[in-house]
Amino acid sequence: MIEAIGEIVRNVCILVILAAFFELLLPSGQLSGFVRLVMGLLILAAVINPILGFVGQDPVLDIYSREDYSQQTEQLLEEGNELSQGLTEQAQSEYEAGLKGQIASLAALTPGILSAEVDLQLSQGNETYAVIERVQVRAVKDGSVPDETALRHKITVTLANFYSIDESLIKVTFSEGGKENDGG
Repeated sequence: MIEAIGEIVRNVCILVILAAFFELLLPSGQLSGFVRLVMGLLILAAVINPILGFVGQDPVLDIYSREDYSQQTEQLLEEGNELSQGLTEQAQSEYEAGLKGQIASLAALTPGILSAEVDLQLSQGNETYAVIERVQVRAVKDGSVPDETALRHKITVTLANFYSIDESLIKVTFSEGGKENDGG
């Protein structure tokens, strides 16, 4: 009972404030009288609706049905969460593809490397970013640098420093003329 009275008072106050706002906004004249009439009817409906609800009759004007709003709100929140999840997955996929391209390009810039391919393993750091857990670089040598250990070290240190990750997370393998050599 107290809730119903509180709702009536709240609805009437909102409508009275709206009526006063519209009267201030609109110039005086014929339109002003029409606005007063409409707002008066809305205030009357806001007072009568809860009374008719107690008697068991249908409301005159069903504007403030909280059940409908809560169902719509739940549905909108659910759809929003699904959309957010889909967009997050798409963003992570694009992030991973971009990161692979960057790492491959950075490795290929190393003197003695013709090209590179990259495999990544990422984990979810928090809701906003992923963390690099493992980087596998397959580099194609041009044959001008015979020392694979020094070349591997140079690529590993460059990537570790550039992406602020531990060197142990990076593994570099080489191939030259179709032969692959992981060297450790």
